[in-house]
Amino acid sequence: MAFAPHTMALVWPQRQLSPAKGVADVMPFSRSGGPSLNNLNPAVRTDRGKWSIELMGVYLETTAQRRVWEAIAAYLAGRAGLIAVPVWSFDTNPFVTGDGRGAGIETTFSDGSTFSDGSTFAQRQIIAKMNTAAALSATTVQINAIYAAEDMTGVRFSYQHAAYKTGPVIAKSGNLWTVPVTPAIRMPIPAGAELNFDTPTCLCRLKDDAGMRRGFDSVGHDAPSVAFEEATDYWSNLAAGLV
Repeated sequence: MAFAPHTMALVWPQRQLSPAKGVADVMPFSRSGGPSLNNLNPAVRTDRGKWSIELMGVYLETTAQRRVWEAIAAYLAGRAGLIAVPVWSFDTNPFVTGDGRGAGIETTFSDGSTFSDGSTFAQRQIIAKMNTAAALSATTVQINAIYAAEDMTGVRFSYQHAAYKTGPVIAKSGNLWTVPVTPAIRMPIPAGAELNFDTPTCLCRLKDDAGMRRGFDSVGHDAPSVAFEEATDYWSNLAAGLV
């Protein structure tokens, strides 16, 4: 298991505890005054929402998998702990080839050299950076899609475990895409920062204190599901300088 550097949150081990299905989306928060006399019921958006993520059917087959599950549950101690959870985006993100489930692109260092044993290293399959700095609470960003498929509409990415999805493209100039993002930017993103489109993650807490309870049947199988919600309190405290 790994830890996220700036939050000291756990990072969900995607390869070891892989769900059969991942459900992740931003849940908007709207209010309504109720239906009027002519039965109109207008709703007003109060903010841009927060992520809700469910990992469904995490198949625990081996002793090692069960131990990792138990270790995560012990660390989180219910809703108190922080964890960076995968926001599955294989079906939408702009992979040039494949869907991101395989290995990354094998490459050398900038001067063409390799590691001492002659091996190369894997880099992201989608290479994209923030072109201009994105301020806290910004709702529009400009992305430099260096190596990506030709569309930045409705895709997902993360930066420092803050996850976002894009809306319809506002403007495009070469590799530069100006797009709205949901939710609003959680922490400032500097110009040139590399964005994670391959395996975006979202800083979360368990939705329920008992969210990681699991069973064990007579033949030794279990496939529990676990639900998370974005840790918006952490981002709020970070912006206020409290963490």
